[in-house]
Amino acid sequence: MGRAFQAARRTLYTYKVEVLCSAILLVMALNLVATTASKSITADELVLIPAAYYNLVTDDFQLVREHPPACKLLAGIPLLFLQPEEPQPDTLGPTLTRGDREWQYAIRFWLDNRTRFEAISFWSRVPMIALTIGLALLTFIFARDMFGSRAALFAVALFAL
Repeated sequence: MGRAFQAARRTLYTYKVEVLCSAILLVMALNLVATTASKSITADELVLIPAAYYNLVTDDFQLVREHPPACKLLAGIPLLFLQPEEPQPDTLGPTLTRGDREWQYAIRFWLDNRTRFEAISFWSRVPMIALTIGLALLTFIFARDMFGSRAALFAVALFAL
């Protein structure tokens, strides 16, 4: 038991900056998850979450095409597991403009999934938290390579704040 403790202590001392960085990122991730669980969706998410699911299910990227698809696709992946009800775009009025069709689709999506609103809004944001943690790790790695471990830890702390 004593040797294992000594080895763990030695490893912890050797990688103290990495351990501190991990602790900062863990606190940041927990904060993001807690905040996400307690907040409602934004105006953009009202349209983008249904569009993300539609893009993944139909391979048609014409719905809300002003935004790059990467974040929308990430947001839509958890919805594949939730299987929300999806309105068929062809049932919307054919005389509507593209912008009106997007809003009609989003409104019908949320109305059809009223009972799962919180689950859909929470799980579609979780990949963004993972993306944020990944970007923080990249910040740490590049800062450590360029300026050293302490500067990297400072960069991650600033990123987290």
